[in-house]
Amino acid sequence: MKCTPWNAACFYDQELADLYDQLVGVESLVPVGDQSIGIVGPSGRATRGCFQKSDTRQYPDRRALWDNKSERQVCMKSASDSYLVAKTGSKHQTANELWKKRSHLLLPERMRLNLACTSAIYSEKPILGSAFTPVRAVHENKKEIHKAWCLWLNSTLA
Repeated sequence: MKCTPWNAACFYDQELADLYDQLVGVESLVPVGDQSIGIVGPSGRATRGCFQKSDTRQYPDRRALWDNKSERQVCMKSASDSYLVAKTGSKHQTANELWKKRSHLLLPERMRLNLACTSAIYSEKPILGSAFTPVRAVHENKKEIHKAWCLWLNSTLA
């Protein structure tokens, strides 16, 4: 994968970034969900459908950001606040598949701009979220890529 350098326009406005790309003749922005650089999902709805929250540690040790409050999430770094238990029945197998898709980088499913302080969060340990969608890089150095994406997403003006 050939990486092009970021430009100052990337941190300001998508339209400005597009104009920059036209002038330079290089496309420097790629959608995060592009299968060549990252995979988005599962949704928080899928997580809530297959798991239930627990206040005590379980086996296997599965953690999530479940009770996220906008006023509490004021920095880019976060951590799990709940343990997960797979729901019984056919949901159990689906829960195992969803668990494999956890990530260090989480994007909110819905965001009220007047309440939210962050547009992406980073966790040292890969987790799922009840109101967040994980994004996973497909290349090496995933933690570094996730940190860079988190910084970029929080640096872009809404």
